[in-house]
Amino acid sequence: MCACDVSIDGVYVRDYVMSIMTRFKFDPSCLVGITRDNASYMKKAVQLLTCDPLYKHVLSVPCLSHGLNLVCKAFLEPFYSIKNELFSA
Repeated sequence: MCACDVSIDGVYVRDYVMSIMTRFKFDPSCLVGITRDNASYMKKAVQLLTCDPLYKHVLSVPCLSHGLNLVCKAFLEPFYSIKNELFSA
């Protein structure tokens, strides 16, 4: 199966994390947190993972750099329009 044929959703990611944990014989209690971006399927994956009693302790940690990037883009947006006005003439 080609990776492009796979639909990525929260269930897929949760199952993938659990399969990696099993494959490499990691103790679920050693998984403390999952750093993720703000994609809804990643939030759902961690939510689904923590429904399992073996993984209920796992923290969902949003990626700080991704959040900071979004904040900076929002802050700079007004300046882009000023720049476009100045240089469009």
